[in-house]
Amino acid sequence: MDTVQAYAGLVAGLGARHPATDSFPSSVRGMSERIAQLPLANPELASRELSKLLHEHLSTIWSGRDRAETLSFLRRTVLQLDSGFERQILSEAFPLTKAKFHMATTAVAMHTVLTQGYSLAIHELCAPKGKLPFMRKKLVAELLVLALTHLGWSMHWQHRLYRKLSSRLWALAHALYAFSAQLGLNDRSVLIKHHRASSRDCYAHLLLFALGNPYGLTIPEMNEAFALTEVLSPRCRLAEGLEEGIAVDAGTDGGPGYLPEERVSGSPGGLSIDVVSVRELINENIGLRPGKAQTLHFRINNKDREFSRPFIDRLLVAWCGVAARNRQRMPAGHCLEVVVGLHSVHRALTGGAKFDEFMVRIHGAGISLDSQEQGASWAIREGSAGLLIWQVEVLDQGLGGYRLQWPFDTATRIKVGELVALALPVEMEARREWMIGAVRWLRVTEPGQIETGVELLARHVLAAAIRIPDSNGLLGAPVRALYCRDNGGHAVFVSNLFSQKSKILELNVPDDPSDWHPLPSVQLFESNQYTTVSASYLRIDLQDAKPAGQNS
Repeated sequence: MDTVQAYAGLVAGLGARHPATDSFPSSVRGMSERIAQLPLANPELASRELSKLLHEHLSTIWSGRDRAETLSFLRRTVLQLDSGFERQILSEAFPLTKAKFHMATTAVAMHTVLTQGYSLAIHELCAPKGKLPFMRKKLVAELLVLALTHLGWSMHWQHRLYRKLSSRLWALAHALYAFSAQLGLNDRSVLIKHHRASSRDCYAHLLLFALGNPYGLTIPEMNEAFALTEVLSPRCRLAEGLEEGIAVDAGTDGGPGYLPEERVSGSPGGLSIDVVSVRELINENIGLRPGKAQTLHFRINNKDREFSRPFIDRLLVAWCGVAARNRQRMPAGHCLEVVVGLHSVHRALTGGAKFDEFMVRIHGAGISLDSQEQGASWAIREGSAGLLIWQVEVLDQGLGGYRLQWPFDTATRIKVGELVALALPVEMEARREWMIGAVRWLRVTEPGQIETGVELLARHVLAAAIRIPDSNGLLGAPVRALYCRDNGGHAVFVSNLFSQKSKILELNVPDDPSDWHPLPSVQLFESNQYTTVSASYLRIDLQDAKPAGQNS
């Protein structure tokens, strides 16, 4: 991207500006006074009034210097409101409530308009030919950093809504970085509220966060990843001709590719980002921790922040680069039937039987259930005896799983890390052959559809129940589980609420008509290994099958 293209890209898509009217402040002082009158004690009203000010400011004629100064007042107020929104959704899960969804979309809009305002101020300062004005190098460098910083926050808020980014955002990011490079300012560090950064660091932050695939993280994990990648981004190599890096096509309106299969290797003449140094830094940190330490520490904003090893490991996998040839995806187009959530999956595997009915089949009428196990599943329609079975389209598939497109009305029922059962559609009376998978990423696309990546965990499973003995050897209430055989071994999938201290458990499974050597319906096992499937589920590998006792 040359200077002319980058300079024009700063204001691409913006409407015409008009002279200030009597109802709108026409001076820096007037804008400052107007902002001071905002009702900040009422965040909803204040954000509505501030949004009007931001949009009006963007469409009004100002000098570049005055626009930059007024933006500093607007920025402080945006950050104040944004901080309140942050506190309210800090630990929220998808989908957000209606009120918090409104907060998030308001934050997206405010940060986006701030970014556009800073880009416009840069354009005005460098008018008419995109040349650096005399004695304005520091100011322009600061505005470039601020534009990319607020662009990052706009993207971050949209990621937390699992929304596909609008095409304008990545195009603006590429233009800001390219223009900064053309002016020779991309490595010039500026101080923004006790934090030093350059436009190169900010741009690398956007790319590194995207390469970590935020669509595969929960909202709290996205917040951690955003903070961590900001600190790690200066370690990235970002230059033209990095053949070992990941290509960044600055001529498009997309990022570097959220998924490995969406990425391409660097080319000799194109811009690339190389994250090898970031991976090396994390591996060094891991090597300094004793044994199999489950946490790592990084210095963020002059404070030590703790991150879990499984979370860091997932980022390392996401930063692996482009997809290998033997893992390429195959186009599809057929449909699958899908059931969402452990309770519903268990019920689907039993042919529609409730959990108490399932246990009676195995033990007889003498079995008693915990009250929590008799409650209705969130994935079962109230007042309905049937399951919610969604029909979804397979966009592509590989050895490890599927990319699925869902109807929009499933948005309130599916989340990252959830278990799903998948089967080919069958006739009404036919028996479905269910497979089990886990949702690894989630993205809401423009037409109102939801795309997910589902990792296949097992091609054949049985509904099961497990019970664990207490300190006196008495078996507790049964809990739902899914049983599978893996390379001759035994494994179950359970909720992460299950105690990982349990060494002995009782497995209850029905007859498997497809197994020539079925297990006894009740059998004791020892737990061999606990593996985290997601934030909500565990896999337990079993060994040393023993006959069940008489009191089981």
